[in-house]
Amino acid sequence: MYVRIDVPGDAVALEDLGAWLRAERALRGRVQLRAAEPQPGTMGADVELVLSIAELGVAVLGSVVAAVDLWLGQRPARRGGGAPAVRVTRPDGVSFDFNGGPDEVARLVAALSEHLGDGPGGAGTTGTGTAASGSADGDDEPAA
Repeated sequence: MYVRIDVPGDAVALEDLGAWLRAERALRGRVQLRAAEPQPGTMGADVELVLSIAELGVAVLGSVVAAVDLWLGQRPARRGGGAPAVRVTRPDGVSFDFNGGPDEVARLVAALSEHLGDGPGGAGTTGTGTAASGSADGDDEPAA
């Protein structure tokens, strides 16, 4: 199973986040920067981070989200607003915008662990995010 991570509109920040996550011991070998599926009306593909969450427990998943939260806190403010938001898309295509902070960490961990089957709703439940394109069964490796 894979989770897609994006920093919409900021490829440099996405690459920086990828380096940050690859430095996490529990994530070594699980984080890849890949070409994303081109969006309708665009001329080329963007990049996205792909994180393998297979065999990760909820505790490690919480550490991943906490690492993203810490990364957001370290980022300089962007023009017109605070730190860049991060979009996380589960294998079932449900996306969550993550802006950091303890409440956001808890919300995202719960949403991701629900998909792992470790959350209160069990496998196959949906979160409170917005629909996006993605694998229906969650077991497919994303396209390179």
